[in-house]
Amino acid sequence: MLSQDLLPQQIDIVKSCQNRTRFTGQVPLAKLPRLGDMLAGQHGNINADFVCSVDEQGLLYFDGAIEASLELSCQRCLDIYNEQVAGDFCFSPVYGEQEAKRLPESYEPVVIEESGVISLYELIEDELIVNMPLVPKHPIEDCKANGYTRAFGDDQVEEVVEKPNPFALLESLKVK
Repeated sequence: MLSQDLLPQQIDIVKSCQNRTRFTGQVPLAKLPRLGDMLAGQHGNINADFVCSVDEQGLLYFDGAIEASLELSCQRCLDIYNEQVAGDFCFSPVYGEQEAKRLPESYEPVVIEESGVISLYELIEDELIVNMPLVPKHPIEDCKANGYTRAFGDDQVEEVVEKPNPFALLESLKVK
């Protein structure tokens, strides 16, 4: 596939792994509704590259990488900025939880239907959501809120006046 090609929405992962298929292409951000709800804009594409294969133990797996430039709203200044988000993954298709428990730790399980078909777009969307920053914000040098701190309440700090301890008199009555 050429890098401008759109990836299919669904693939037969079992056949793809058995055939050792490589997928390289793009996914339009507009096709990922859950991710779109988290973005300031849905312009652009996600680039993905992964290989489906079978390991030495006969386990099916697919690994690769995704990257995208996402429009996010800075939580300091509320301006829109572009954040480069990337992620690597290594999944193994399984038919249920019991099979998932037997996988080596290097594989993340993906539960599939008996047909062997998975939603590639949902999988890519999940990986991007996991790799997004928890609190989106510009680098501090690029942010309009640079050096500005927000405080709530009175901006005047009261001086602390030390008052005599009311129990100090009792201290003198103590028997020594």
